Amino acid sequence: MVTGDSSTMESKTLLNDDPFHSTHTQRLFEAIDELRSCGANHDIPLPELVIVGDQSAGKSSLLQSLTEIPFPVADRLCTRFPTRIVSRRTPDEGEVTKISIEPGLHDQAGVLVLDETVEEKNSRLDAYREFAYSTSKLTLTEFRDAIDRAKEVMGVTRTVGQKTIAGRNFARDVLKVEISGPDRSYFSILDVPGVFQSLTKGLTKQEKVGVREMVASYMVPSQSVIMYILSLAQNEEKHLNHGWFVVRNRTPEEVESGITSLERHDREKSFFNSGPWTRLPEARRGTQALKRYLADLLCERIQETFPTILAMVQTRLALTQNELYALGPSRNTLEEKRAYLTDIAQQYHSLFTQALSGRYHGLSDDSLKVRRYIREANDTFASDMIHYGHSVPFESTSDSLDSDQPKVTGRATPEPPLAFTANNNTSSAFGSQAANTYEAPKPVSGSASLFGKGTLSTPSVGSTQDAPAWAQSASKLPPTPPTSRLSTSTNEANTSKSSMPSKRSSPIYTLIREEIQNCRGTELQGTLNPDVLPALFHRQIAPWKGIATKHFQTVSNNTLEMLQQAANTICRDTITAKKVKGRVRQINRMSEEFGLSQLYQRADQIASHHLQTQNPTFEKNIREARLARFQSALEHYQATHSDAMSQNGRAVVIQLRDVTSLFDALHMSNTHNLEDEIHDILRSYYQLALHDFIEYVTQQVVESYLNHPQGPVLFFNPMYIGSLTQEGIEELAAEDSHVVRERAMKQETLARLTHAERIALKYA
Repeated sequence: MVTGDSSTMESKTLLNDDPFHSTHTQRLFEAIDELRSCGANHDIPLPELVIVGDQSAGKSSLLQSLTEIPFPVADRLCTRFPTRIVSRRTPDEGEVTKISIEPGLHDQAGVLVLDETVEEKNSRLDAYREFAYSTSKLTLTEFRDAIDRAKEVMGVTRTVGQKTIAGRNFARDVLKVEISGPDRSYFSILDVPGVFQSLTKGLTKQEKVGVREMVASYMVPSQSVIMYILSLAQNEEKHLNHGWFVVRNRTPEEVESGITSLERHDREKSFFNSGPWTRLPEARRGTQALKRYLADLLCERIQETFPTILAMVQTRLALTQNELYALGPSRNTLEEKRAYLTDIAQQYHSLFTQALSGRYHGLSDDSLKVRRYIREANDTFASDMIHYGHSVPFESTSDSLDSDQPKVTGRATPEPPLAFTANNNTSSAFGSQAANTYEAPKPVSGSASLFGKGTLSTPSVGSTQDAPAWAQSASKLPPTPPTSRLSTSTNEANTSKSSMPSKRSSPIYTLIREEIQNCRGTELQGTLNPDVLPALFHRQIAPWKGIATKHFQTVSNNTLEMLQQAANTICRDTITAKKVKGRVRQINRMSEEFGLSQLYQRADQIASHHLQTQNPTFEKNIREARLARFQSALEHYQATHSDAMSQNGRAVVIQLRDVTSLFDALHMSNTHNLEDEIHDILRSYYQLALHDFIEYVTQQVVESYLNHPQGPVLFFNPMYIGSLTQEGIEELAAEDSHVVRERAMKQETLARLTHAERIALKYA
């Protein structure tokens, strides 16, 4: 029992050399206490004195000597939860003791965590806030009663009379005891449950591990000062950074007799001033010396730490805000869920509306520039169609095709496709080219894009040697006669006509002769069977469907990849992102199937319909081909007749005696003329059909896929969210249970840190 007079005398003695005597250090002490009271120690390390030791090492007796609080000694089972004692001087107020409960540090190992729902946890925390005990003179009986009440609120096992109320054996939550008065000194210390060296009856191995982990969590911060209590009876050798102190606790008899703190101090002083204890430094003997040393250490740590506390709080606050933002807003009601999805849909739709229009302002991710990649993909598609779209290459009409006119050649290298006029009801797929002509885009060597992966070299037009597998296998080509190696020697040029390679032996002419042979009917020799041109055209366009299918599927697959990447970026909740991506995949699959059906229908129409066109370019190209053959014949005549050149070199002179040879150069035979005519007609019509097909695929199939309001790119918009049923909203905006718990924890942390920031700013 503490008496007024003796307590006052001793308190005045203990106030000597108080390190918290200045207003500045007192403000720092109050700031740290307020920060800890608001729970900031859950998030940032705060300086603290922590008393630890094994069970029954005498911690409670020492705490009673240091704090003058009547801790129960040798009373039932040990400390069941951490206890924080805070002492402060209030010169103008009387002696007051307040007891409350604070949530403890997080149980990282989860060993001592209660198996409770969110509602049960909130109810328990409400009970903590309602728990309050205040008295002007705390007695042992009152303290025991307060501890029992705290155990009840915490759910810890307790004894009422002869009856044991079952519960958990330990709790991580903190019993806070605040003592204040005019003769008190500034002091704060945390007592944690003792560590078990062996299992005690009624305790589990899991609880032993849990207690050890809880004690360790308070010892880890570098700002903490650890005071380790060891009974001399243990006779152990331990190294401690701050050295040793020796104190004398009350004996059980002294506790029962109720000696005062001053009497305990006098007996301790007398004890250490005799016998072997005198050989120890006086500054290391007794409770008063220990308390002064601990107060100095605490004040030193507080002054070292406080300048960095505001920065730590603000850094942790910003991090928590970002983490909470990443989880997305809380969405418990239907209205909150609909608003949440509408916001995502608005961002999603706005992003891709601009990207499809080629407006990239504010778009930091190049991989989401849809229009750029679509144009690159269409360029690659057009190049593939021009280079690999035919089964066999066409021949140039600028050179003579007479098999009697020798020509040294290597692999057939046809000229690029002719320019031609577009139909009035179509438009160019490439904005950089004239609207009324189509020319082959130049392949970019060594470039790669999301759609056109790999590189595209520039092969000879019509060559399939380096073509993709789908181009090489699109049709079975007729056998091509071998060509001689390239040579310009006089001897080889004078060899027999039959051994000289010519365009008559090229794959396209071989194919023409084969179809003429296949389609022979009742037509006259040298005239055309009407089935020849359709059959040749259908064989020439065999690769189109495969090339177009590959192009559209590449566009679809890579657009889907961009859409899913955008969903990951816009949807802060991974669960929502997963569900949105699922919807996008579903719509994309249907849109791809529809696009392919359009493509196949068009390809089948081209292959099955009659060869007809109203485009004047068709006849123009045929006329130009005939003119080119005429010019080639004149050049050959000029080269073989020395007197054919006029004196000014600007005209070709044709002798009447040589008209027959010129005519023969122009009209080799009915068969050759027919082959040339078929070639030129087929080539001209093929070019027109090629242009139309490229335009159809890029403008009708690809653009419809991209710009359809219900397509995968534009369907996810606020109107779509508005059309969903309640079940659809619930399903799409549903949250995983761990996200709900995580958000609740982050919101608690945010509230603590916001409060801590106000406290730190107040005392800064």
